[in-house]
Amino acid sequence: MNSILDSFRQVPLTLWLLTAVLLLVTAAVAGLLHRLLRPSNGLSHQAPPALPALRQLIRELLVASRYPIVLATLVAGTHLSLQPLIRAMENKTGIILSDALEKAADILLFIWTFWVLYRIARRLARFAEHWAQKQTTALEALLVPILANGLQLALPLIALMLAKPLLPASPRYTTIIDLVASMLLIATVAWVLIRALAVMERLVMLRYRIDVEDNLQARGIRTQFSFLKKLGIFLIVLIAGSSTLMLFDGARQLGTSLLTSAGIIGLVVGFAAQKILGNLLAGFQIALTQPIRIDDAVIVENEWGWIEELTLTYVVVRLWDWRRLILPINYFIEKPFQNWTRTSAELIGSVFLYTDYGVPLEPLRAELTRLLKAHPLWDGKVNVLQVTDARERVIELRALMSARNAPLAWDLRCAIREGLIVYLQQHYPEALPRIRAEVTPPQFTDRREGHFASVDSASHPKSE
Repeated sequence: MNSILDSFRQVPLTLWLLTAVLLLVTAAVAGLLHRLLRPSNGLSHQAPPALPALRQLIRELLVASRYPIVLATLVAGTHLSLQPLIRAMENKTGIILSDALEKAADILLFIWTFWVLYRIARRLARFAEHWAQKQTTALEALLVPILANGLQLALPLIALMLAKPLLPASPRYTTIIDLVASMLLIATVAWVLIRALAVMERLVMLRYRIDVEDNLQARGIRTQFSFLKKLGIFLIVLIAGSSTLMLFDGARQLGTSLLTSAGIIGLVVGFAAQKILGNLLAGFQIALTQPIRIDDAVIVENEWGWIEELTLTYVVVRLWDWRRLILPINYFIEKPFQNWTRTSAELIGSVFLYTDYGVPLEPLRAELTRLLKAHPLWDGKVNVLQVTDARERVIELRALMSARNAPLAWDLRCAIREGLIVYLQQHYPEALPRIRAEVTPPQFTDRREGHFASVDSASHPKSE
């Protein structure tokens, strides 16, 4: 300690004055930069007035880089100002101080690089969010913030990987830092891609709506994109997981050893996963040929409902009473089912009535027409009343009507069935189904006269 104090005393006064002047110059330059880089100093207003977004971007970059630049100027200026003084002290004492100073500078440079890129990425993400809120197109409004958030996560990791050689640590710790940064970077890229797929799905849903009458094309496109989105997520996760495993030497060696026995393993895996592969191929076929689509009205397993969700392995059918029927996706390839909205959402509904032979048909046809014209669910295309069967006691009447889709056709059928029954009850109650019976008088033999006689038919009238 005494030798260090003596070395301080032995340093010439001119060198101390030079160091002090250099430090003052460093402080002055840092203060000037601090003033020049203020967002309100007019630099952002040098952009064209017609580009307000460019002005805001310059402002955000100034805010992000102002303090890092000032700090870097102070640290670098201080380091250069102390160099002559440190060399003089090393010559006087023989103690090497420059190595410690260089290591400290490397640590500060490592921290500064990480810090400045994080600030810039955060400001860029903030600018992107505000810019996206002012956009009219859904693509810019939804996709830009996600890319900005991904950039906010990725830039510090890139800075960590670039500044890693500046960190004065053992190779073991630098390897760990490199490994962790690489894993986080892979996860960040995968997250951004998955979020981008979700945004694209939302854009497809906004562009192709299924809550309209003519939604056939929209349902087809949404079905295809729903399957492709799930397939894309599966591939992204698979690639990200594989890339993460390849960062480890043991995993690479394992992959090399597995390749030598790929034939046997392929046979075993193919046999074990044939159901999964079959479902996956069935999903491809459904996405391309589209025997079913999202929101299709179907009848499967004697249940009526709508296709609610299509995945890589199963299909969710929302039944009319809100239950969910889960079926493997290859069910719709291997087994027959009814699709009421395959080519069009329009549907013809039928109502069956069983009446007596004496029912008047023309008044009933007129009543059917009146009921359909008065009902808002009828689309005005199909209006038919036919006798479709004649049985021993009743006749079968079938009323046909059309509606814009299956749910409306169901409600229309129920309403028309009720209206026709009420009409028959009020105007032609005798036309409702009945059972006829005819009682014949009993036959007996008159022994005295040797012929048959019967009870007076007046005492046994016909009855219905």
